[in-house]
Amino acid sequence: MIGKIISHYKIIEELGRGGMGEVYLAEDTKLERKVALKFLQHDQISDQEVHLRFEREAKAAAALNHPNIVTVYDIGEHDGQVFMAMEYIKGLTLKELISVNRPPSTVDRSPITPCPLPLARVLDIATQIAAGLAAAHSRGIVHRDIKPQNIIIDENNIVKILDFGLAKLKGVSTLTKGAFMMGTVYYISPEQALGKEADPRSDIWSLAVVLYEMLTGRLPFSGESPAAVLYAIIHAEPAPIDQLNPGLATTLLACLGRMLAKKPQERYQGAKELQLDLEKIRAEMKTEGTEVLRFEREERRFSLAGIVRFLNPKKIIGARRRSPKRRALIAAALLALTGLSVFFLLHPNGRNLLRRGLGLAGVPEIKHMAVLPLLVIGGDSTSQAFSDGLVETLTSKLTQIEQSERSMWIVPASELRSSGIDSPSRARKALGVNLVITGSLQQNSNSVRLILNLIDATAMRQLRSAVITETNTIGADFQDRAAAEVARMLDLELKPAIRSRLTAGGTSRPKANEFYLQGRGLLQRYEQQENLDAAIGLFQKAVQEDGDFALAFAGLGEAYWRKYELTKNPDLVQEAQANCQRALKLNGNLVPVQITLGIIDRGQGNYQEAIISFKKALALDPVNSEALLELAIAYEGQGKPAAAEATYLRTIKLKPNYWAAINNLGFFYYFNGRLQEAETMWRQVTKLTPDNIRGYNNLGVVYQYQGKINLARQMFEKSLTIRANADAYSNLGTIYFFEKRYREAAAMYEAGIAMGRNDYLIWGNLGDAYRYLPDLNNKVREAFQTAIKLANEQLQVNPSDAHLHSSLAVFYAKTNQTIHALDETARAVKITENNLSVLFNTALVYELANMRHQALITLKKYLALSGPEQAVDQEPLFSNLRRNSDYTSLLIEIKSIEKQSK
Repeated sequence: MIGKIISHYKIIEELGRGGMGEVYLAEDTKLERKVALKFLQHDQISDQEVHLRFEREAKAAAALNHPNIVTVYDIGEHDGQVFMAMEYIKGLTLKELISVNRPPSTVDRSPITPCPLPLARVLDIATQIAAGLAAAHSRGIVHRDIKPQNIIIDENNIVKILDFGLAKLKGVSTLTKGAFMMGTVYYISPEQALGKEADPRSDIWSLAVVLYEMLTGRLPFSGESPAAVLYAIIHAEPAPIDQLNPGLATTLLACLGRMLAKKPQERYQGAKELQLDLEKIRAEMKTEGTEVLRFEREERRFSLAGIVRFLNPKKIIGARRRSPKRRALIAAALLALTGLSVFFLLHPNGRNLLRRGLGLAGVPEIKHMAVLPLLVIGGDSTSQAFSDGLVETLTSKLTQIEQSERSMWIVPASELRSSGIDSPSRARKALGVNLVITGSLQQNSNSVRLILNLIDATAMRQLRSAVITETNTIGADFQDRAAAEVARMLDLELKPAIRSRLTAGGTSRPKANEFYLQGRGLLQRYEQQENLDAAIGLFQKAVQEDGDFALAFAGLGEAYWRKYELTKNPDLVQEAQANCQRALKLNGNLVPVQITLGIIDRGQGNYQEAIISFKKALALDPVNSEALLELAIAYEGQGKPAAAEATYLRTIKLKPNYWAAINNLGFFYYFNGRLQEAETMWRQVTKLTPDNIRGYNNLGVVYQYQGKINLARQMFEKSLTIRANADAYSNLGTIYFFEKRYREAAAMYEAGIAMGRNDYLIWGNLGDAYRYLPDLNNKVREAFQTAIKLANEQLQVNPSDAHLHSSLAVFYAKTNQTIHALDETARAVKITENNLSVLFNTALVYELANMRHQALITLKKYLALSGPEQAVDQEPLFSNLRRNSDYTSLLIEIKSIEKQSK
């Protein structure tokens, strides 16, 4: 690169390399000034969508003009490689200045600098950073990645913040792989650690971590793994700073304490307020005679950190002058193409054949599709709810088209909700789709404008688009028109029977339809009770407007069921069923209502009634994947494993690449002791959807039971690099538990609970960890009592859940409630006799009840059904049993039987 001229920049020398790009010193030949050119690596630029985001964020950063922010001059492209031209600063990064020597891995060893920086110097740097943040925040720009690597100090003591507005592209707020790999994890705020969006107060927290580090030479939050660091950020308090650096002013201690408040509302609400406080503290120091040290100039080169990920922009091909002969050849070719076009236009699939012949992308024959959230332009929360409801309803209508289009399947809206997918590239990686619908919605008092785009998620290019406008009132057929436009973009012909099915259960009254769509939108965010309450209110308004609106009654039933799942109030179940039944009386051919009724029945343990509902749904729509999966789960609950497996396989045969069906079949194999087959299924999930946390979490569990602990740990940590999630925290906790690292295990379980998973199993695991921590023994009973309470609440609705009964039995046994434990064990065994987890829990209850003989009999059955011996070896409460000669004889007998069977 040295000596090359790129655009009007001449490369002088390389300044540094990072994990994602390179930085060069260059001369701007037009303005005759030195600039820093940052190039993104070729393997980071394969996504046109990220290219556009990069441009947008870079433009926002370029609009910032402040002495404490590095100025962005220009963005450009050279040979498919994007670069950014910025102000060249000769100086040191703050990381270099404080000399933090991190280990090569991401594990924090509580690194210590040779000594803290001088106090006056620290305050000078912190005040300038706060000033830069205040300027950016006033323009609505949040950095999201404040850390020493992104701070540079020039020869005149001027502090500059690098990469403003670009950190968002690395996904710091959702804990991407980049966050773990690049050290960002140490500086993120508690809300970012929980997977929430960063705001200006998050930048203030990150600055607090930097300030703490400068004052003490240590990081305030540490741990032996990224997950442990995250837990510390969420829950732990840092070592008191005045113990590490005695003599600091109380005003400074108070300032830092406020910056490090766990709750954002308790921190400084703006960087300007923080800047003013820091200036006051500096003024106090000067009156006390403290002297600011001069900056020591060094001839060290700095490397720009935090290079933005960015993928594959289109190459720009320059125009060339053509000779007369070349023009004649082109004219002849055009005549030939004119003749060919007649053939293509007459051919049944001529449009796609023509596009393929010209090297353009047509709509693929196999259509695996997701409908992403719309961009809402203007409007308010009502517009957002309307938009979300429109997406959910559109997805449901497209699903009904699957029946006549065997090569097409639609990702259910529930999967998109749970995975938080919001871009075509993420949808491709996490859900295995090749087509995506994106778009925007602009709504005001007089009109609605909907733009829909069909995106090829593999090639990352737009194939088709459509615009739907509505004036005055939103027509009751608005979503039907949207579905028809999508079908047109997909080259699908909607037959009369399909069109009739799409409009079934709807309304002719615009106001009722608007209330319905808003309710569906709020129902998507059912993890918050206020959303459910609002959705119930909107569905009630919809049925008041139109008493024959079947889909609104169905939505009301689902909303009540979701509220039950959240609150465990059994009265809500009756409301859910009543409204679903009302919907069916109005229209008995609504597939979504049959599925919802089946889910409610299955959730109560009424498996036969659930099976009837799912079969009714399948009679109406034989290829409905959601109904098939729910039917398979109901068969499992009813104790019919052969029927369950056949239904899973039927689903996969219909949709060979549908990851959800493969994932559920993996669970079936796992719970039936077929671990190798489960592993095969979950490996396939990770292959089909490489950014799907479920595949990695499930693979980790099966590896753990096979004794492959290092592989299990890798899977859980991989899951966390994609997205912070309670399952991965809890699973890591279990690994730590069996490694007798009980304090770290407790930290992981608490992190899982902190993410909103009020799960009886995690609370029970937390009680186990507390049991082995003398200083936390007082919390053991409380944890188990919480687990018992949560399990009993679920049993009130579903008394036929064998897993629940057996888990509850273990909790009772561990709190010395032996009679209750044996009662629950009997109920679990009566429901299912051959489930591995139930057998394992039953043996554990017998052992805790001093019924060694019954424990050994149960373990014999467990091992004979291929239950993992590793699980018995790892369980601390089986330690005495394992030393028993009868258990040794049992193992010998089982292994002999296995050898003979081979």
